[in-house]
Amino acid sequence: MSDIVDSALRRSFLKTGAGVVAGVTLASNSMVVQGAQGPARPNLIFMTTDGHRPDALSLNGNRILQTPNFDRIGREGVQFRNSFVCNALCLPSRATALTGLHSHNTGCVDNLNRAIPTDIPMFTDFLREAGYEVGLFGKAHVRDLGKRNWDYYSATPAPRRTTFGP
Repeated sequence: MSDIVDSALRRSFLKTGAGVVAGVTLASNSMVVQGAQGPARPNLIFMTTDGHRPDALSLNGNRILQTPNFDRIGREGVQFRNSFVCNALCLPSRATALTGLHSHNTGCVDNLNRAIPTDIPMFTDFLREAGYEVGLFGKAHVRDLGKRNWDYYSATPAPRRTTFGP
């Protein structure tokens, strides 16, 4: 019974939180989501970066780096100023952002070329159901994302798994 409740709560979170999550403004990997039904539907861009602090943007007080394009997105969009990741590795963090699940629930627990199981929906699936066009561009780092349901997809493939020892 708790699995059914957990699944319903996660699905509800993903559906209602997809627009909010998509407003995060961070940087290089981006998913562009375009509203299908007029001006009342906002365009959403969800951007992620690897390993930088929030103050890496001049908008957030960096006096050395000048990031005018990111600054504009931050001023006109949404920034979450009190957030964290449960797993600071690239692949698990992206899988968590896409699914709303902890990395141990997706199986994406390290950077070893893992895929999100196809029976686990991503927030982009719910946006597509709501009439949005969705695309992924840049560094995905999650295996087989290109096989998911995208209108536009141009991402760097996941790195090959590296094995150590004989």
